[in-house]
Amino acid sequence: MSNAQKIKIYSKKLPSGNSQVKFYLTTQNGNPYYGYILVEPGKTVRYIVETILKKLDGIDQPDGYYHKHLYNVGTRSIFDSTFMVFSQMI
Repeated sequence: MSNAQKIKIYSKKLPSGNSQVKFYLTTQNGNPYYGYILVEPGKTVRYIVETILKKLDGIDQPDGYYHKHLYNVGTRSIFDSTFMVFSQMI
């Protein structure tokens, strides 16, 4: 995602050994987002930031970005369920 202006991340270690990473991101358009990603142990901060930016690529184009799993209730999902993103209301 080349239009990310600012990103902040916070992590929390879970009993399973994984880490829950909460992130806040502001795009160049000024749109604020926040979300969560579940990360396996041993992943670097660089890997986490690159993963977040890759998954958020195109978020400012509403026609092409949405949570695909929300439209497939009751079907087997092939999409990543370890990542969630929300728009912050200002």
